[in-house]
Amino acid sequence: MWKMGDAFLGAAPGQTPHLWVVISHPEKNAVLAVNLTTRREGSDLACLLGPGDHPFIQHETVVLYRMARMFPLTMLDQMEKANPGFRQKAIPQETLAKIYTGAETSKFFPSNFSDLLERQGLILQD
Repeated sequence: MWKMGDAFLGAAPGQTPHLWVVISHPEKNAVLAVNLTTRREGSDLACLLGPGDHPFIQHETVVLYRMARMFPLTMLDQMEKANPGFRQKAIPQETLAKIYTGAETSKFFPSNFSDLLERQGLILQD
């Protein structure tokens, strides 16, 4: 079962794995997740994380809100079954709160996903 705060590793073939965090309740058998990535010049700074926010995070990290996506629960279950290292330690509640605050302020978070989180009572919109 996947729930808010659960984390997993995802990467395109040949890419460095990044931590993804589930930030919604399941809806239509899928969950919304955002990916965490290294802070770089021009990064969206709506949510800046660092060591101590999660064991996987080793340096300044941002939430890549523009790449948020829905993941079917069946796909996540299959990936977990095929790769025991896929599921990571859940994100602490304090870190999840930072991610929601960033979702409220990021100019790059898709509006349909903002609407989803607002409907679920997880963020407030202007």
